[in-house]
Amino acid sequence: MPTLATHRVIIKTLVRELKTDQAVQYFELLRKVWPVYGRWAMVKRHVAQFVDPSDWPTDHGRKADDPINGLRSLERILYGHLAEHRSDVRELYGLGPVVSTDDKPISVCYPRHCQSILEMISNIGNGKKLKSPHVEKLVYAKSLHAHALIGDLPTILHHMQRYPQLNDIGVWTSVVRCICVQVLDQPSDDLLHPSFDITGYEHLLPPVLLANSNTSWLTFALTMCSLLSDKGVHFTQVTFGTLVQTAAKLGDLQSILLIVEFMQRFTNVRFNVEMLRMVVVQEFSFERKCSIIKEFLDALDGSGGLLGGRSTVNVDSKLLTFVVRLVARPEDFVFLRDIVDVFATQCGLLLKDIDYRFIILKCRELDMQEEAEYWTHKLTSQL
Repeated sequence: MPTLATHRVIIKTLVRELKTDQAVQYFELLRKVWPVYGRWAMVKRHVAQFVDPSDWPTDHGRKADDPINGLRSLERILYGHLAEHRSDVRELYGLGPVVSTDDKPISVCYPRHCQSILEMISNIGNGKKLKSPHVEKLVYAKSLHAHALIGDLPTILHHMQRYPQLNDIGVWTSVVRCICVQVLDQPSDDLLHPSFDITGYEHLLPPVLLANSNTSWLTFALTMCSLLSDKGVHFTQVTFGTLVQTAAKLGDLQSILLIVEFMQRFTNVRFNVEMLRMVVVQEFSFERKCSIIKEFLDALDGSGGLLGGRSTVNVDSKLLTFVVRLVARPEDFVFLRDIVDVFATQCGLLLKDIDYRFIILKCRELDMQEEAEYWTHKLTSQL
C-alpha cells in the first residue's frame, strides 16, 4: 500500500506540472479511500516524518490518534500550491488583491510604503495576542509569494496587517522579493534610490548602514534585516540570495560586496556557491567572471578577496563544470586555462572527462585546432 510519502510526491508532482485538475481529483479519491489505511498507530511513523507534531489536533489535552491528520498534511500541500498558482483559490481564502474603494488609486511602488514597512516591523510583538486565524499558514505564505512575484506590495502589506501572527521570515522574504521584482521591472532612480526616514531606529542599525548617506533599494532591505533581527526574525539564505540575484541582474558589484560584508559581519548567513552562480551567470565578460571566482576561491584559505574573509563553503567539481560551460569565445580560453589551474592548486579539483570533451568540442566549433590539441593532451596525461 502506498505510504504518505508516496502520495505527497504524487500530489506535489501534479501541481508542479500545473496539472491542477488531476491533483484535485487524486486528492478527492484519496480522501474516499483513506479509512482503509487503518488505525492511526499504523501510519503514525509515516506522518511523523512530514507533519509538525504541534500541528496535530488535541483531544482533552492529549494528542488525538486520528489518521485524518495524515490526510490533512497532504491537504495543506495541495491547497498551498493551489493558492500560489490560482487567483481564484486566493480569493476563496480572502487573500486576493487589494481593490481601491475610493477615488484614490493604490500606490504599488514600494518607496511609498517604506515608512509603513518600518513601522510594521517596529510593532512586531506589541499588539495583544490574537486568536488563531481562519487560514492555513502554508496557504497564507504561498498566496503572498504569488503577489510578490507580480510586485503587488499593497496586497502583501494589507494581508500582513490582517494576520500579524503568521508573519514569519518566509512572509518577510516575500516583501523583499516583491521589492526586488519592482526594482528589476523598472530600475528607475525612484525605485533604485528610495527616500526613507530612519529617525528613531539609528540605535538598531549597524555603522555600515548609518555611514551610507546614499540610500538605495539595498540599504532599505538591509535596514529591514537589522530591525527584524532585533525582533527575532532573521534573514535566511533564501532572503539574501534574492538580494544577491537582484544586484547581479542589475550588474551592481558594489551592492554585492555590501551584501557579503553585511552577511559576514552581522548574520550567520554566508556567501555560498549558489550565490556565486547567480553572480557569474550575468552578462559579464568571461575574464571578469573568472576574476570573481578566483576572489571567491581566495577566501577559502582566509586570504580575503571578494568575500573579505574566510569562506565556509565547500567548493566541488560541479562549480568547475559550471565555469567550463561559460566559455563562449576564442579569447576566453586564456582565462579558462588560468582558472582551471587555480581550481587544481587551491582546491585539488581536476576537470572530468565530460568537461574535457566539452572544451575540445568548443575548440573545434571555434576552429581552434591548437587549443583543441592542448586540451586533448591534458586529458590523456590525466588518464
